[in-house]
Parts: sequence; C-alpha cells; structure tokens
Amino acid sequence: MDTAVRQALRSGEAAALLAALVEETEEVLLTADPEILLRAREVCADDADGLPVAASWRLGLGLHFNGRFAEALETFRRARIEEDADPADRAELHAALASSLWGRAEVDECVREADLARQEAEVAGQPRPRASAWIARALVAAHAGDRTASRTAYEHALAHAEVAGARSVLIRVLTNLASLENEEGRYDAALAWVNRALDLWGADDGPMRCITAYNRADALLALGRLEEAIADLRSSQASARAVDAPLLAVALHGLGEAYRLRGDAARAAAAYREAVATAERTDQAQVIGDALAGLARTTVLEGLDAARALAERGSQVPTALGRVAPLLASGWIELLAGRPALAQEHAARAVLEAGRRSDPVGLAEALELQALASDPVPLDPIREAAGLWAEAGHRIGTADNAVIAAVLTGDREGERTARRHLMELGVRDDATRIAGPRQAVRGRSVPPVSVHLLGSFAVLVGERPVPASAWGSRKARDAVKYLAVRGGRPVSRDALAEVLWPGQRGTSARLSVVLSTLRSVLDPDKAHDPDRFVVADRATVRLDAEVVELDAVAFETSARRALDLSDRPGTDAVEALQEAIAHYNGPLLDDDQDQPWTDEPREHLAHLAREVRRRLAIRLGADQPERAVPWLVSLLSEDPYDEPCHLLLITSMLRLGRYGEARRAHTAYASAMAELDLPVTSLADLARDL
Repeated sequence: MDTAVRQALRSGEAAALLAALVEETEEVLLTADPEILLRAREVCADDADGLPVAASWRLGLGLHFNGRFAEALETFRRARIEEDADPADRAELHAALASSLWGRAEVDECVREADLARQEAEVAGQPRPRASAWIARALVAAHAGDRTASRTAYEHALAHAEVAGARSVLIRVLTNLASLENEEGRYDAALAWVNRALDLWGADDGPMRCITAYNRADALLALGRLEEAIADLRSSQASARAVDAPLLAVALHGLGEAYRLRGDAARAAAAYREAVATAERTDQAQVIGDALAGLARTTVLEGLDAARALAERGSQVPTALGRVAPLLASGWIELLAGRPALAQEHAARAVLEAGRRSDPVGLAEALELQALASDPVPLDPIREAAGLWAEAGHRIGTADNAVIAAVLTGDREGERTARRHLMELGVRDDATRIAGPRQAVRGRSVPPVSVHLLGSFAVLVGERPVPASAWGSRKARDAVKYLAVRGGRPVSRDALAEVLWPGQRGTSARLSVVLSTLRSVLDPDKAHDPDRFVVADRATVRLDAEVVELDAVAFETSARRALDLSDRPGTDAVEALQEAIAHYNGPLLDDDQDQPWTDEPREHLAHLAREVRRRLAIRLGADQPERAVPWLVSLLSEDPYDEPCHLLLITSMLRLGRYGEARRAHTAYASAMAELDLPVTSLADLARDL
C-alpha cells in the first residue's frame, strides 16, 4: 500500500486518511494489508455517527477482496449514509454490500442492495459505479441460475469499467467472466478472459489474485493441462498462506479439485479438508459445500458411512451456486455401497439442478451416474453425456466417458485407447480410489487383494475397501504396510516383531495373533488356504505378490522398464514413460511419515518418479511441445532452479504461440537465476534460436 495511507494513519487525522483512501482506491482494493484496512476503519470512524460512505465502501470492499467477509459487512453497515453524500459513493456501497451478502449466501438482502446500487448508479451517471452495480446484478442472476442474464450484466459491467479505467473493477469483471465461461464449459474463452486479468495484475499480488488463479486453473483442468493448473494453484496457495488470507480456502478447494481429477486421492483429501476448515473459520459458504463433496469422494475408501455424512453435510450448506457437487458425491457413494436406487435418486436431482443452472459438466456426470446405477445400463445417457463433454471441450471428462462406453460395450481396444489418453493427460491410477465414474468401471480384472501404499494407505478385497474398524488393532495395519513396502520379499519374524513392538521381547505369540488377524481381513470368507495371501513359516513372513497387487511394486517395475527403454537411441519410450508415471500416486505412505522404515523407500520412489517425468518432458519437448509443457511446469514447481527445464518450457511456449505465457515463464526463470547470481538467456535470444 502507498505511503500516503500509512502516513495518514500515523497522523491519526481522519480527513487526511479519507483523502488518501480516495487517492489510492486501486491499491486499497487490490493489494492492501487487511490489518491496515481495519486500523484505517477505526481512525475514520466516529463513535456517534459511523463511517463516511466514501471510506466505508473502499475499506469494506478491500476487506471483502481479502476474504474477510464478516469484517467487510460490519464496515459496510457502519456507513453513515447522508443525503448530501456523493451518489457514486452510495452506489458503490450498496454494490459492495450486495457482493459480501452473496458470498455469505444471504440472497434476499443481496437482491435489495443490488437494486439500490442500480438506482444510485443511475443518479450518479458515472461509469465506475455503473460497472459495480452491474456486477451486483450479475451475482443476483447467477444465484437464480440465469446465466444469460448474468453474462449480459457482466458485459455491461465490462464496458463501463473500460471507460472508467478502473483496474480493480476490470480485474474483477474479467475474472468473473472467466468463471462464467468455465461453468458453461467454454474453457478456451475462460482462458482468454483470465489471461487479460493476469496482464492487468502484472507483477502485483494480492489475495484476490487467488480467485484469478483459481479460474485459470479451472479452465486448464478441463483442457487436460493438469500439471499447469496444479502449479498455478500451489503458487496461489503459498501467496495466500504467507499473509494468512482467508481466500486461501479458494486455492485449497481448487487444489483439491485438481488432485481429484488427476487421481491423487490422498493429496486431494488433504486439500479439501483444509479448505473446509478455512472456509468455515472465515464464513465462505460458496466453498464449504463443494469442498465437503470433494472430501467425501476422495475419502470413500476410508469408510462409506463417514463419506456419506460428509456429502450430506455439503448438501445442507446454504449456497448461491446450487448443490450439484454434493448430489453427485452422494450418488457415487451410494453406487459404491451397493445401493443403486438411492444413487439414481441423487442422480435425478443432480440432472434437474444442473439443467436449471445451465451446467453442462454437472449434467454430463449426472447422466453417467444415472445410467451406471441402472440395470441394465442404458447407453443413450452415456452417449448424451459424451456429447456434452465434447461440446464443452472437457478432455478428461471426454476420456472418462470413452472408458465407460468401451467397458459397457465390451470394446477392449476402445478401452485401452481411452485409458491411454487419460495417461497422456497425466491422470493417475489412484483415480479408481475416488468415488466417481472411474471407480464404477474399474475394469474387468480386479485382483483379489490390492494394497495401496502410494499416496494414502488403503487395502481392497476385490472391489470393496477394508474399513479401519475391520483391522481390530493398528498392529495388523502396520504389519501389512511393512510387508507391502518389502514388495513380497520375505521378512524375518524377528524383524517384523521389532517394527511392531520396538525393543520388546517375547512377542512371538502376539505376532501370531497379528498374522491371524491379517489373514482374516484379507480373506474374510475363508475361501482360500491360510497362505494364499500371507505366506509364513517358522522364520519368515511375506505377502504373495503373485496374488496381492502392490502399487509400489507396479510403479517401480514399470518405471525401470520405461527408463531402460528411454536409454536406447531411436526408441519411442513416450508411452512407457506415461504408463509408468500413471502408477505413481504420490509419496509412499504420505499420511504415515513418522515411521523411520518408510524414509528410504519413499525417497527412492520419489526420485524414480521425478526421473521418469524429466525423461518424458524431454522426449515430448522434441516434437510435441503442447504435451511437454505440463510436465515441465510440474518439474519446476518442485525445483524452481532447474535451468534446462526453464529453457525448454519457454521455448515450448514460444513454439506454441503462447507468447504471454512465455513472457511470464521467462520472468520466473530470470528471477530464479538472479537468486543464484547466474546469467540469464534473454527471451529474444531464445526466440531467435528456434
């Protein structure tokens, strides 16, 4: 924030502070520290009469843009609305108040304030308050599900904002237009709007930039640019966390969505969980319901009842943007639970809600759910959903739908092609652990037992997850984790006992009980010999990797094969590298890092995964720059000082004609090299060498 406001604060003179706030309106709204805003509010306030309107809307809207909705509302309501107050300021106040009420899903009062804003803006006859009033009307229309009216209102707002030259209003309108395009499945158009907003942001940062980044990531996700979206959201999350901005909840929800689509169940659940906690603490109703729905879908293997309760909580949260996400979550959970009638009921409600709100993506998924919950499964809704995904340009949804159609029609080659396409987009194997279409059509060949170590821990017997309550004790869970980390290799009984009961003696009987429990969990119907899954003799214990599927083993095997292939000149290793990285669902036992015996294998597998991604990016960079970019972005998000990755990313974007993105990528590269005091290759030199 500029020195004029800080100087006025130090002087404690209300008149000087008000003048500084008016002079520095854009800085107040875009980049101000909320603590400065709260201090300014107290200086401007008169205990008897409240805040002048001109100060109230600027300070309140600045707090609103920081996600401080409760403080913003208090600031607006302390406004002293006098008859001789500038109608432009009165219009801005009513429009800003409408926005904060909308954010809290207090819709009736929001509608009244939006109407007052329109009336005052007409009296004022100035472009900026007219733009703000149109924004308020757009939000009201969005709540009503009238996206046509919302779009028209934003177009009016944009025209007035451009005349006014108000950067904060332009950024807001462009960001909201991008959101509207995303909701209607026009992702390329959304990127065009959001890139204009980013150009206006320039090098400035502020909590509201989280919203801009979220909308860009939303479009990138649909277009299959997963790693780019995740990198954007991680950066946004870090910025919001650094200043303790409540809009951190938005970035976290976006990360949860990105990880869910990528199939990274553990990281998605962690992001959703923190998003819910942050949004509840800061009263952001628009985030809570959808984040609860995402959390329910990504934790379904931890327990169906708990997941069902989360989805139900999500459906009860008041929101201005509908309840499609919680309805879909409830439906997929009931389908997994073997209750197709309930799944169909939720699907039917989701179809109506998505149709009412002109939500093609929500409608497509609802149709898929409705079909998969039927017996026999009708193909017409699947085909209708395919058309919706394709029309929206949603590449991941289109590929998922192709898998469903191929499985239902017995088209093995079509299924292989669709699953290969998902791998090309960066979707991981862990996607089948998330309630949704990928889980509903896992494939024909389901192993009798599978143990997931990459990401979060889970065990499936057939298609059913083993709930935590089935283990009886933590020791049986720890035993299967340790044996799975060993990859089917024998472990001495003494070594296993030391892991379970460090430093204790006389554990032989207890170990026998643990092994008995483990066998009963993996073979609850006692349909097999005792050594079918857990092989034990007097000296050693192991899992039989021939019948127990171990995801860590599958990844390491495919990664080594792909790297060996990529070492051979003239070979096409791209498909093998893609298949290998699809098996890597996150760090080994990511939610259980307090066990020292996990450290070495976790680091080993993470290093292997990075090398696979690096080789894949280099191979694709040679002649497929569009497919190389996401992997390069992912690598740089982990190591921002990797100069070869920086240079390949910039040249790839230049070759694609994405010059604005190339310029932003070069800025990040130059900044990283400056930190290391290393020379920088200019953007012009990189372009000249192409």
